[in-house]
Amino acid sequence: MDDKGNVRSNYGWQWRRNDQLNKVVDILRNNKETRQAAISIYDGKEIDTYSKDTPCTYAVQFTILDNKLNMTVLMRSNDLWYGFCNDQYCFSRLQEMVSIELNIEIGSYYHFAHNLHIYNDFLNKK
Repeated sequence: MDDKGNVRSNYGWQWRRNDQLNKVVDILRNNKETRQAAISIYDGKEIDTYSKDTPCTYAVQFTILDNKLNMTVLMRSNDLWYGFCNDQYCFSRLQEMVSIELNIEIGSYYHFAHNLHIYNDFLNKK
């Protein structure tokens, strides 16, 4: 949490930052062949503000292929037990929300983690 009470790694906060989610829907609505329908989450220009809360996700990108909404999630860091289980559910719901807005079928979901790991303290709990 930053000094203003914002949880900057919170995906909902990030999707709404600069109205990114609505812009992505509008971009896709106007051009189904676009490669520009992306939500930026980890932003290098904001790295100095990440002292208390660093987003684990770089970006989410949407593409429409064969009239289906595909989505790719790029992670900087992803804990398998704590993060991934929540992330894949959260992002698949985002894909569903956007598909409903566009009135289009859901396609593939891709999830890439640059650093996938398991925290040792999880393994030590019994």
